[in-house]
Amino acid sequence: MHEFSISKEIAMKVKKVAQQKDADHVNKINLRIGKLSHLNVDQLEYCFKTIAKGDELLDKTKLNIEEKNIEVECSCGYEGQVGDEIKKLSSLANHLKCPSCGNLNPSIKKGKEIFVKDIKIVREDE
Repeated sequence: MHEFSISKEIAMKVKKVAQQKDADHVNKINLRIGKLSHLNVDQLEYCFKTIAKGDELLDKTKLNIEEKNIEVECSCGYEGQVGDEIKKLSSLANHLKCPSCGNLNPSIKKGKEIFVKDIKIVREDE
């Protein structure tokens, strides 16, 4: 389960920014994760809550996770989403192909990302 290490990294980076901004606590973290990141959203949320528990900056933080679909580019000229029907990683190979020509090796443009879009901090003096 790499959700724990990812959650820990997110917590460390967010805390660093919050401390630089003299925040009293972080209200919300908006994340974007691609379907190819192989992260389980429920496990990621659970791990983050476990890491944040008791931390004065993160204890009450709401984690908002936006999952991004897979986007490809194919030699046939197709550019767009694929794999919307993917529910389990085990079915990925069957659906990661160009919907236009059936090419089994399109170039992946989006869907692997894991990043913090933004954070909402609170400073009591404002």
